[in-house]
Amino acid sequence: NRGRALWMGGYAPSNYRTMIDFVNIQSLGNAQDFGELSGTGLGEGSECASSTRAIQGGGSLINTMEFVTISNTSNTTDFGDLTVARRSLDALSSETRGIWGGGTTNPAMSDVIDFATIATAGNATDFGNLTVGRRNMGTAASPTRGLFAGGNPGSSPLTDDTIDFITIASAGNAQDFGNLSGTYREGGGCSNGTRGIFAGGGPGSGSLNTIEFVTIATTGNVSDFGDLFYAAGNLGGTSNGTRGIFGGGSGAAYTNTIQFITIATTGNAADFGDLTFARIPYGATSDSHGGLS
Repeated sequence: NRGRALWMGGYAPSNYRTMIDFVNIQSLGNAQDFGELSGTGLGEGSECASSTRAIQGGGSLINTMEFVTISNTSNTTDFGDLTVARRSLDALSSETRGIWGGGTTNPAMSDVIDFATIATAGNATDFGNLTVGRRNMGTAASPTRGLFAGGNPGSSPLTDDTIDFITIASAGNAQDFGNLSGTYREGGGCSNGTRGIFAGGGPGSGSLNTIEFVTIATTGNVSDFGDLFYAAGNLGGTSNGTRGIFGGGSGAAYTNTIQFITIATTGNAADFGDLTFARIPYGATSDSHGGLS
């Protein structure tokens, strides 16, 4: 019965949000209430998951990590702490290990990569460093390799086209994978076990409807996939290995739109349903994403 996606926290005008939404990816429809984060500080964190447990890490300059059991609706429980308190970081995972990379310690951009064993509560451990310290990246993963794409490096023009990769089961610094088609920040990412997808974001002003893909096991630049039907940045993306979904974000306005694609093909996104509240979710995860398939 796997196939559940979660959006944990986020930001809407004037405040960070504590709500957790969920959908069943294989169907279409609006999100439902799952539970709550313990506080608004976690609203700017990022989440990853195994097939049973989801962890939210970081937030508004905090190092807190909290978790839920994906099959049971509930509020979060304390998991441990990241090595560095930061916000606007991004996460990915395999079945065993959760990874958090980048973010900002305000004003400095972080290149820190942390990891934790998802099945065991406890503090994160240093993994290595990104090739470029930055925040608001897109992520994708296979069971063996994780990708961090684009982001804000903190210096003009506040956008980046870098794609880094790591081998999830080992520790060490990220390596160069290739480049996005342009310099973007605040894009969303999802994947199956083979293909990584990066969507939306912005070149510094306005939002893009671009969807691009790479083959995770190789290195190289992106190829065109199609277009979002609602251009937005700060999309929360995840998948069930077959279908990729992107929820919320900020375009012409904050949106509650959920869009979906079929990862193995190319083409434009279609409407899936709506989140419970229009917001920037910063991330999303599921019990069946590409890092698990």
